[in-house]
Amino acid sequence: MPRASGAFFRAVTSFCLVVSPVFLNSGCYAYHITANRVPPSTEARSQTQVAYAWGLAQPNDIIPPNCPKNVPLADVTAHTNLGYVLVATVTLGIVVIHELEWRCAKIPSVVDMVLAPHSKQEG
Repeated sequence: MPRASGAFFRAVTSFCLVVSPVFLNSGCYAYHITANRVPPSTEARSQTQVAYAWGLAQPNDIIPPNCPKNVPLADVTAHTNLGYVLVATVTLGIVVIHELEWRCAKIPSVVDMVLAPHSKQEG
């Protein structure tokens, strides 16, 4: 009897050693959105957000403190890691954590606006 349980233990351990790297390397994803032809002017800032109850209770909107008023964002990235995915899985999606990162767009100067070629609209 002890021999069979030892073989079972070795089989489970071998399986875990083979399969665990697959799970540890997966589970991270990122979504990256960039504005068309808008260069960023600030360093990236980030904030962790938590949504509850499958998105019914969402976090407050982020007002970027490093962007001047009425200046658009140049790019936004939403990403997660294995720990956040495990929390979402264990709670069956009741708690979903992700990190948002953003950079503000460059404010065009008067010189840029004057020197920029005017785009022709085709009718």
